[in-house]
Amino acid sequence: MLSESRERTLTTLLVGVAVGSVGTALLLHTSSGRGPAQPVRPAAASRALEEVDGSDLYDGVHSLLREWKCGHGNMETPRTVTVGGFGQVIVDIGLGEDAKETIDAVKKGFVVFGFEPMPENYRKVRHRWQNATIGSQLRFIELTERGGHWDSTLLQRKPLLGVDRGFAYIIQAAVGDTDSIVKLPTRGNNGALGTMTSGGRGTGLVPVPQVRLDTVLPAWASAIHLMKIDTQGYELKVLMGALDSLRALRFRYVLYEFSPWLMKQGNLGEPMELLRLLPGMKALCFDMYGNHNLFPRPSRPLSRYYTHLLSGNHSYMYDNQLPPSGVVPGAPLVGPWDDILCWFPHAAERAAPLDQGGPFGSKKYDEPGSFAEREQVAKWPRGQVAKRPRGQEAKWPTWWPSGQEGQVAKRRRQSVATPVGSRTSSNKV
Repeated sequence: MLSESRERTLTTLLVGVAVGSVGTALLLHTSSGRGPAQPVRPAAASRALEEVDGSDLYDGVHSLLREWKCGHGNMETPRTVTVGGFGQVIVDIGLGEDAKETIDAVKKGFVVFGFEPMPENYRKVRHRWQNATIGSQLRFIELTERGGHWDSTLLQRKPLLGVDRGFAYIIQAAVGDTDSIVKLPTRGNNGALGTMTSGGRGTGLVPVPQVRLDTVLPAWASAIHLMKIDTQGYELKVLMGALDSLRALRFRYVLYEFSPWLMKQGNLGEPMELLRLLPGMKALCFDMYGNHNLFPRPSRPLSRYYTHLLSGNHSYMYDNQLPPSGVVPGAPLVGPWDDILCWFPHAAERAAPLDQGGPFGSKKYDEPGSFAEREQVAKWPRGQVAKRPRGQEAKWPTWWPSGQEGQVAKRRRQSVATPVGSRTSSNKV
């Protein structure tokens, strides 16, 4: 557990964030233009400092990341995936019919545990990617029962990969709060809605394994960078099956879709319980989408955020969805929803560099995966032409100091036009 000093340090940081978020920074004031500037604390700031403590910040869904334009659009890969994995682990629950986020993560060097329960979605993902170029970095797994448990032996051995080479286990299974069997329609891709709507369509149901993350994830995946959950209302059950892992701070980020109407329609748990679960474990939560909970909107407390979203009156495409009775309409109305990212400040720090260039980038010039290694930037030996990948011109980053491109191009022209050893050659022995 955390030491008291570390807990106090984090609380101090959170109070600072809270004060800044409500505009209560101290003002500088000079009386009659004489004497040094003195800090003056407005009355509102004083009240805020007295009222806000560290625990208060956990009771909310904050808009900071969207205000910084760090959110994402619908069906868009989370940006924390695009900065590179270098062997870090992601858990992706609910792949849809194309597994876009999982494939993007593999291309960026992550090791992914991807779970898709819907039989038709799983077939489409396998058909699309199994024989593709990236297919050698994917392993499709259909769990079998052994001794009353689902056999996850194939997940127990960590894949042997290069620095930048990702890998994914794509598993046909639901993720929930029990190790059991659920029945889902053979066709359709409505996630948890499939169990609610299939009966009237005559599609037929098939048994699908359901696993808990606490039992299926291997011990070597002890520190997980991101868990993404998109299960159409089943999110609370997924998290309830991962309580031991959550309490052990196994996940750094948890990104889930919050769909209160779907939860109520399917009797899948109380939405406020889901909303409070991770903040109750000292996670700070932010909204990443927000199109159904437009600004201005309350961030704190969670009850106000929830009421504002639930009404459906603050959506870019819906209006006055919730009837005066307050009873959520039945399916197929999906209702308002949001993507919520929760960060566990006490979890392990990032264990790999970021995959980005720049004069202050986090990767060294010749580190594997850096722009120099990728583009094979030459050292220009003895007037020889630079090595270029597949006969293409070497690419120079946009942040390269002004004028360098011209000097390099000039040197390249001289090395090609002038024979080595001639009087005009600048390459002296």
